Amino acid sequence: MKRFIVFVILMIILMLIGANAYAMPIQVTNGSVSVTAFVFQNNKEKEMSLDSFHLLARNEDGSFLIYDGQILYSVSQEALNQAVVLPKKLAVGTLGSLETLARGVMGENAAALQEGLMALGYLEGSADGNFGSGTEKAVAAFQKAMGLNATGEADEITQLLIQSLNEETLYIEGVIDPAVMFAPILGRTTVDLQPVMDSGMILVYDDIAGEGFITDGTTVRIDASGDTDLDKYELSLQFGLLTRENGSEIELLPVMKISCLCVRRPMMDEVTVKAGDARVTAAFEKLTVGLDGVYTVEEGVIILTDEMVDALANASEGLKMRVTGTYHSFDLTFDETASAELVGKLAKEILF
Repeated sequence: MKRFIVFVILMIILMLIGANAYAMPIQVTNGSVSVTAFVFQNNKEKEMSLDSFHLLARNEDGSFLIYDGQILYSVSQEALNQAVVLPKKLAVGTLGSLETLARGVMGENAAALQEGLMALGYLEGSADGNFGSGTEKAVAAFQKAMGLNATGEADEITQLLIQSLNEETLYIEGVIDPAVMFAPILGRTTVDLQPVMDSGMILVYDDIAGEGFITDGTTVRIDASGDTDLDKYELSLQFGLLTRENGSEIELLPVMKISCLCVRRPMMDEVTVKAGDARVTAAFEKLTVGLDGVYTVEEGVIILTDEMVDALANASEGLKMRVTGTYHSFDLTFDETASAELVGKLAKEILF
């Protein structure tokens, strides 16, 4: 199986400004991500599974200092890039920019520390900027709760954690470990799934239904609307591999998923594809119908025969489709050559 289009998961990181390190809590929205890290205190290597963490600062060697809620870790930028897609410009402060605050210190920095402790419920009263015994006890209590040495002195890491816990959570998407994503079907099919996993394709699997869909996420959208409001048909086509349980084994079937947003309810029955001299018809495997405001949404799956795959692969020679429905039929016109070429490209890269 050929290399597939790499699936890119977009992630937005809030930029960090100023000379001081800026800490933030991060929540991974699509499950845990795997990352190789080193325990900050003893530099012992550990494989981690993260669904949330605090990005605190950079170490002098360029790695990131993160906290998982219990332990501090050092993670190389390369390792973090394998877990989340970092932006090209990530301005994170480096450890060493914050001075340790201890009993007897007075001023704005002490007041900011007190405000952070008060917001987290560790300190009562007012932020007077005087680091006294009450502030010292609050710092020690916070450090103990975070698994740090409860010294009562607010070193840089303590300050970064307090700052991070008081920031709004940044929700990002992670790069899921393919072995974890494809675990429900690994070893249950005669097809070599490694090229699929290496390509960056994704598997969405319903273990109750025993069915899933492997795709690169690319969708081809075609407007088949007519001249009136009663002829509105917006189609979305997606190519992939349907995974379906057959006893203890998993079948992988090449499919085309079609979603129709339409005014009139066609009740799609079959699709005819004409590419070059080839003309092939295939029926919908299943069809679901719903509503989106005044529109009907019909979604169906066509299991592609070898003849239809060949026809789609040659779509750049000219592509036409007709959707035949119980109540209404309509044609899909690929006016833009780019759309037909994309269909052909997807058919070749995903279905062959």
